[in-house]
Amino acid sequence: MSVSDTGPGIAPEFHLEVFDDFFRIPQTEKQSNGMGLGLAIARRLVHGFGGKIWVESEIGAGSKFSFLVPLKPTPGTPSKGKGK
Repeated sequence: MSVSDTGPGIAPEFHLEVFDDFFRIPQTEKQSNGMGLGLAIARRLVHGFGGKIWVESEIGAGSKFSFLVPLKPTPGTPSKGKGK
């Protein structure tokens, strides 16, 4: 699953940090009303399902956020049904 935008883009040095709690990109901090939690929450959800999340972006070219989650339950994931 991917979501793309046509915003200002994210410099490569922030591609990992952007998923940290309360992280906001310094040069756009004045433009954003967010708290820096949305991508951190998304990361926790995706990792909780055994998946991975990443960003592809360049300054001036927008961003593409993608994630993958496995279709099969991972160990420790509750199964559906009685007695399972």
